Amino acid sequence: MIESFTFKNFKNFQNETLKMNNISIIVGSNASGKTNLIEGIKYLTAVNNNQNLEADTLWAGIRGSRSDGFLFDTNEFVIDCTSTNDSFEDFKVKIATHALLDPEDYYRLYFLVDKDGKYFIHSGRVTANSKEDIEEKEERILAIYNYSLLPENQIDQDKKLHKNHEPIRDALSNTIFLDSHTVSMREYVAAKSGMMLNPNADNLSAVLYQLCQDETIKGEILQTIKNLPENEILDISFATTELGDVMLVLVEMINKEAKRVPAKLLSDGTLKCLAILAALYTAKNNSLIVIEEFDNGLHPNRARSLLNTIFQIVKDKNINLIITTHNSAVLNSLNKELLSCVTVCYRCAQGYGKLIKLTDIENYLGLLAQGKLGNLLAEDKIADYIKNPKIANDNLDWLVN
Repeated sequence: MIESFTFKNFKNFQNETLKMNNISIIVGSNASGKTNLIEGIKYLTAVNNNQNLEADTLWAGIRGSRSDGFLFDTNEFVIDCTSTNDSFEDFKVKIATHALLDPEDYYRLYFLVDKDGKYFIHSGRVTANSKEDIEEKEERILAIYNYSLLPENQIDQDKKLHKNHEPIRDALSNTIFLDSHTVSMREYVAAKSGMMLNPNADNLSAVLYQLCQDETIKGEILQTIKNLPENEILDISFATTELGDVMLVLVEMINKEAKRVPAKLLSDGTLKCLAILAALYTAKNNSLIVIEEFDNGLHPNRARSLLNTIFQIVKDKNINLIITTHNSAVLNSLNKELLSCVTVCYRCAQGYGKLIKLTDIENYLGLLAQGKLGNLLAEDKIADYIKNPKIANDNLDWLVN
């Protein structure tokens, strides 16, 4: 499981850490940095997947160009993540990528393992003595491997260290940034394309077709979506073709009769809900799923129900899930366990993006005494409380007088 992400000099973050739960709920006003956080994770996963760092090749899907990734006047940023390997309780894994501003530089990554068992990736301009330069600057380095040419035969200690970084690399490699496009989800798709959900969910029908071969999973999905539309959903079915294509069909009770409603006629909210469930059920254990504005297109009451289902699935499957939301009704409904999963993103007086767990806010119970979380967020009271805790607490004097 991924334990944290840290962003140094990336976009509006000077040095901030996102502490992860099974589900991490990111809240904050517009332009506070929520999307910057997600883009930083996108960048790190791209590096982990061995994409080329040359020029702007990594910036597809990230707003701006390469130079826009740097905080104000800085010329280097670092993004890293840490994880604890269950097999080695004290073994910490760290993956980081450094990016320099000069577009003429060519970058190559190296695996670095230090003497405390910390593992990370370093990138810098390639020179004839790149490894020697790293060794001089990083005196604590125990082992160095070229990113693209990892040696198969290593000494026993190096093998142990190399083996223990695999879980975090696997988690990053299996990351899904779900950005479902409902228009693409309404067509026939090849049934054999349904092993993993695509990021835009265009193969949703095929994924659900495969998942519903398991009657238990089918029943769980059906139970979740029954509460979505006003019409009762009786069953999940599929239309198939001789060519092996498939389209999702929901059987709904309409005018006291069971009617088959194909994907091309389903609401956007229903399709997005099904895409989230499909992503969760097909995700590998210890993987990461990121969904921005997970409740877009969903009625607030149904979004609340979906969130509770999501929370149970991620705990059962040991998945990391990061979601953002502005939905006041959903945030107002969070129970104590889910409130502990909330991270607030806000801008400090200097304009930097800041991250803080809700439960780490000074006297956060005093904050929640002023109202429900969603209402406080809508009224911009949370950032004010964080910046001026004394003034905010003075407003509670009536509680004790």
